Amino acid sequence: MTGGPAGAKIGRLDVPGIEADLAAPETLATAVGPLADVQALVHCAGISPVAAVADAGPATWRRTMAVNVTSAAELVRLALPALRRSKGHVIFVNASPGLTGVARWSGFVASKAALRELADSLREEEAAHGVRVTTVYPAATASPHPAEPPRRAAGLGWTRRPQVVMSGR
Repeated sequence: MTGGPAGAKIGRLDVPGIEADLAAPETLATAVGPLADVQALVHCAGISPVAAVADAGPATWRRTMAVNVTSAAELVRLALPALRRSKGHVIFVNASPGLTGVARWSGFVASKAALRELADSLREEEAAHGVRVTTVYPAATASPHPAEPPRRAAGLGWTRRPQVVMSGR
């Protein structure tokens, strides 16, 4: 999660910039600091190592799960008191491969399935507090992927028909 010292300007919103290592979720509390007022938290981060189960060692799995799932859970945990006060909204930007398997993307797909289940559980847990939880599943993104040339990624079934599927309230 990165932001410049002055933050970012999104429309008319001033968003504070925070720099943190999502691969080390245990450091997020220090990086984020106390959160007094949070109306929305958008988790839009992820890494997608391209490797079959046979080729992905424990370090790859740990890093993928830390960045894609554990950091999301920790950021939500840190923001929950403020989100409850504001009856806020948590939005997870997931990925369509989290809905089905994709060969050679095992770690990524597993992490995105876990993120889906995290969102579903959080939605049940926080409904009584008025916190809304939404998951968005873009089918493909135009971001560069350093380990996979775009022409190869375009050949995967889940990139052929762009769509956005949403779940939540």
